[in-house]
Amino acid sequence: MAAIYTTPRTWAAGEVVTASLLNTHLRDMMDFWYSGKNVLQQTNHNLGPYTTTSTSITDINAAFSLTGTITTGRALVYVGGSLSITGSAAYTVTLSLDVDGTSYQIGGTSTVIFVQYLHIVTGLSVGSRTFKLRWLVSNALGTATFTGGLGSNTAPISFAVVEL
Repeated sequence: MAAIYTTPRTWAAGEVVTASLLNTHLRDMMDFWYSGKNVLQQTNHNLGPYTTTSTSITDINAAFSLTGTITTGRALVYVGGSLSITGSAAYTVTLSLDVDGTSYQIGGTSTVIFVQYLHIVTGLSVGSRTFKLRWLVSNALGTATFTGGLGSNTAPISFAVVEL
């Protein structure tokens, strides 16, 4: 049986407790809290490298858009990979996390960096949430690259979202 979250019931004095109510508000909730939280999805991507010259914020790739149900209001997000930009030293690339339209800057560089990003997102309303990796460059003459491994494609790009 899959773990089911139900909003806790407010009991009334004199209310008859039935097997159905106990199953819903005791058994199912115990199962939910002790069976672990939702792992919305984990992407370990050996494809790529991904590149952009866009000066407007844009999704990196559909593979880095994760959707799932949040019941606690909190999620832990992990991103790992190599981010770089070519061209003038004045050009920068910015990587960000988008959660249902709210943006969190992960990092940026004018050279090459290995991204290890861990962030707890709080205040999420209960329901379906979409987490996306997005990016942009400061000048369209610069080409940004996102790949696994520092300067190579030997390791996967990691993107994981786990409900807390």
